[in-house]
Amino acid sequence: MVSLQYPDRILHCQNSWLYQKIWKRIFLRNGQFSLVICGRCGSGKSYLALEIIHNLFGLDWDVKRFTCFSAEQFADIVRQDLPKGTAILFDDSGLAALSGDSLTTEVKQLSKIFQSVRSRNFIIIMTLPSLFLLSTSVRSQIDFYCEPLWIDFEKSICHAKFQSLSTNPKSGKLYSANPIRFLKKVSPITGIEVFEKQKIVSIPFAKPPIELTTPYEAVKKERVMAFNQEAFEKIVRKRQKETGVGKRKLSDIQLLNKIRRNRDSFVSNGRVDRELLCRGLGVGVLKAKQLASIVNNKDLSDSE
Repeated sequence: MVSLQYPDRILHCQNSWLYQKIWKRIFLRNGQFSLVICGRCGSGKSYLALEIIHNLFGLDWDVKRFTCFSAEQFADIVRQDLPKGTAILFDDSGLAALSGDSLTTEVKQLSKIFQSVRSRNFIIIMTLPSLFLLSTSVRSQIDFYCEPLWIDFEKSICHAKFQSLSTNPKSGKLYSANPIRFLKKVSPITGIEVFEKQKIVSIPFAKPPIELTTPYEAVKKERVMAFNQEAFEKIVRKRQKETGVGKRKLSDIQLLNKIRRNRDSFVSNGRVDRELLCRGLGVGVLKAKQLASIVNNKDLSDSE
């Protein structure tokens, strides 16, 4: 039987049984640990994710290197040659994998990335407001679900629901189950040690250390601003494409040549019409008047 050595921090931390399960899943069963943490804004999703990573890797985890906020940033991380058990925090992942955008190229690529990295035994933690904001293709590849229930601010403890997820491959229906623990107890009747099955409804998580939260907040501010700027630029480019704004303007010579080639389209009552030029060439009234005057005067001189 293969034995597994757990780091001391896992054996002596709060919720040691949970982190031992994660460690065993990665290093003994050759699996991946993918967790999605859902909750409203301010419920403690990101800090809960940091605390899970902290109990697994201590302060050795590189916040700046392994935190991402978009599909592109996530792809940049996983394409690196990373060791088994690398933890990746995909914060606000709903921005990149929204179910309403399930046909976009970005979401399709994200689904392919998730499938391709399952054999690399990563620990992937995603945060978003609701599980069903995730596209179906990504949601079906998530193994565990966590939801902050309430925060004890006096003790800096977040109580959260933690469940395993499974998807029916035929119907696509999603199932969840609470974790089970077997506690050793002495029977008051027989005095014999017995194992009692316990269903865990909520798990307490402490606040992560400031050595992780401070760099996290800095990275979040930097990368979310970059993501918002990129999204804004995409909207502007799309609007320019739809309205024609931002296209390279034709020179007067090019416009005159275009009028001569399509003269019949711009002529009314034997002369080039300004209104037809405005509609056909997309130019302003003054420019149309100028072009019409040039063409009509040229025609008049040629006739003389």
